Formats: sequence, structure tokens, C-alpha cells
Amino acid sequence: MPGADLDRGVALLEAGGVIAYPTDTVFGLGARIDRTEGVARILQIKGRDPGRGMPVLVADRRRALALGLARPGFAELAGAFWPGPLTLLLPTASPIDAVVAPGGVIGLRVPDHGDLLALLDRLPTGIIGTSANRSGSPALTSPSAVRAELGSVVDWILPGRCRLGEPSSVVDLTVDPPRIRRVGALAGAELRAIWPALAAEP
Repeated sequence: MPGADLDRGVALLEAGGVIAYPTDTVFGLGARIDRTEGVARILQIKGRDPGRGMPVLVADRRRALALGLARPGFAELAGAFWPGPLTLLLPTASPIDAVVAPGGVIGLRVPDHGDLLALLDRLPTGIIGTSANRSGSPALTSPSAVRAELGSVVDWILPGRCRLGEPSSVVDLTVDPPRIRRVGALAGAELRAIWPALAAEP
């Protein structure tokens, strides 16, 4: 990513702006999680129920553990699939806006996308990692599709492509036994090969 684009993205997020960006899975809508105005705009753009929570993207495992508490299976699953298409649900490590982490549970992911990681590495905290689409609509995987649907309501669209084109898989480590909540880019068998105790969503 050109340095000017990186600087622009950092500045917009610092100011409470909302950006759309490519990940390894699908395009995301992002605002810094400590900028309540940006988080509120994302809910409005998507038409999303504020009680559902929204995943958070971070640059690395250290930043993830500043937001969420490690649980059995975390080290193994994060070690195998981060950076990559796995969202892990963890108890929050400190108070976080309930819109982001309802019930004290936060979804965290380190994406496998070089430009996005460069942006995340410049930030002191994570950004919202919800898909760039209206709630109930298909996920978007190209800048042109994002521009057509959301171009008038986001502050910037980071150029780039999404390699996988399907959402991340989600594993809940806040319950016992830990549970697969969504099968996405990673199959259940791939996840259980690393942590056999995982249960499927009933």
C-alpha cells in the first residue's frame, strides 16, 4: 500500500471515520473500536441490531490479548490459523463498548492481508471487522461492488481484492466445551484437527 494511502486510512480512523477495506475473506467495514461515533455509523449503515456485537480485527496476537482473555484452545487455534480466516470469541480483558462486545464477549481475528495488516499495525487498538454490506445482503468481495452499494456512506474504500471470498469461521472459546459457531473459510475438520474438543453448533 502506498504510504499516502496508509496515512489517509490511519487519519480517517483516528478522526472517527468509517472505511471499507479488503481482507483475506470478504470486504469489511471498519472504525476504531474506541471511536463511538464511527461504531454507531457502521450499525446505521448495515441496519444491524446493536445487541449482536461485531468482530474486531487486530494486527497480531499481542494486541488480541489486550482485548480478550486467552482460554484453552486459544494458543493452538491462533497459532495454526492466525493470520487467517478464523474469528475467536473470548471474554473481554477490559471494559469494551457493549455494541462491540455484548455480554463481555469479543470476537477477534488477525487477517491474512498485507495491506490491512500494515494499517492495523499503525493503530493503538483494533477496528470493527464486520462485512461491508447491508444486513441480510450477500458479502461483497470487490471495490467496485462496495462502491456501488456503500460508496456514498463510507469515508474511503481501500483498494484491493479478497483472496478467499467467503466469511471467516467462528469458534467460541467462552463456553465448555468450546464450540464452532460458524463454518466459513475453514472447515470443521480443519479446526478439530488442531483442537479436537470443539463441538459443532447444535
